[in-house]
Amino acid sequence: MKRHSSVRSAEMGDSTDEKACDTLGRVVTDDRPPSNVSVVIRSRVGRLGGVDLALQARQPMRQPPDFRKRRA
Repeated sequence: MKRHSSVRSAEMGDSTDEKACDTLGRVVTDDRPPSNVSVVIRSRVGRLGGVDLALQARQPMRQPPDFRKRRA
């Protein structure tokens, strides 16, 4: 990712530091409320008609550890 960023910055005549400061500045000054991740994913995947995932069978829960036992 860093190399990709460096190449893109060089192509555009910017330094990597300038690009990072510009990106950080836009993120910090963004007045939009934070996005709900599930809403964002649904909006992107919904355009494709959704996704069907195969769910794995659940296994019984394991016994919780017994913290009353002391190790020597």
